Amino acid sequence: MHLLSSPFAQGHTFLHHLDPRVKLLTALFFALLIATAQQLTTLLTGLGYAGLLTLLAHPPVLALWKRLYTLNLFNFLLFLILPRTIQDQVYSATVITLKSNAILLAITTLVSTTEIITLGQALHQLKLPTKLIHLLLFTVRYIAVFYQEYQRLTQAMTIRGFQPHFNRHTYRSLAYLIGMLLVKSLDRAERILAAMKCRGFHGQFYSPQTYSLQSPDKIFSLLAILGALSLLTLESL
Repeated sequence: MHLLSSPFAQGHTFLHHLDPRVKLLTALFFALLIATAQQLTTLLTGLGYAGLLTLLAHPPVLALWKRLYTLNLFNFLLFLILPRTIQDQVYSATVITLKSNAILLAITTLVSTTEIITLGQALHQLKLPTKLIHLLLFTVRYIAVFYQEYQRLTQAMTIRGFQPHFNRHTYRSLAYLIGMLLVKSLDRAERILAAMKCRGFHGQFYSPQTYSLQSPDKIFSLLAILGALSLLTLESL
């Protein structure tokens, strides 16, 4: 089960205990508003809202820093490339940077603060397709498993004296590595499917958890609506 856990979900703030359906819908609409906004005032306000949520969620600083560092490294490259290729594109790079940071912070504090199993149950309560929910849960579950298999194979190559260079032997070895990962992935998928069928799996998603809106959920929903209206007002000015 530890493979399904997120460091951001390990907390006890009020955001962690909100109805996951409320958090999912809030994150979705916030991302849509920010993605379609063009006014700097709107984007700065949205970034401020996302930053406030981040402070309230008390996320692990190192894990959050890694996400922001990776994202803003890409944004830094945009500032280097766009102005050199297209005139007057500093504004566009700034807009992209504000949008991406605001959306990342919002998703981190609203979606990542929910355990993946709880997230699947919330999606089921929101009537999303069962196949989509299964795909999400299996993807998250087995990314870590395949990464462990990749590490095991690369360690075996290193023990045998493999050192990557820009030559044909390196390309062939990496191709073998990718091929082995694909073969092992297919083999594991067939074994998992057989095990699930032995346990009576018929493609249905069973969720014993039911959710009902409590007072904190209603208050947060009201504040989220007011925040969305303020962003729409700023965008229309």
